[in-house]
Amino acid sequence: MARAEDGLAAQIRNREHTYGKPINDWIELIEASGLSRHPEIVAMLKTGHGMTHGAAHRVARSRLNTTYRPVR
Repeated sequence: MARAEDGLAAQIRNREHTYGKPINDWIELIEASGLSRHPEIVAMLKTGHGMTHGAAHRVARSRLNTTYRPVR
């Protein structure tokens, strides 16, 4: 049986492949934007970087969820 962490890791890998940047680059972009609210971050990723809503949501949650911070 798959674990939730495995599913999250697969989602992150898929976003990195589809949008061409590692998750840490997206997190740095969000931090540099100064945005802190989920809807604002999602909107910025969708309008400024062409992400789908689902992809933008996952990247925003990765930034806002302090338990998930990938290591380079």
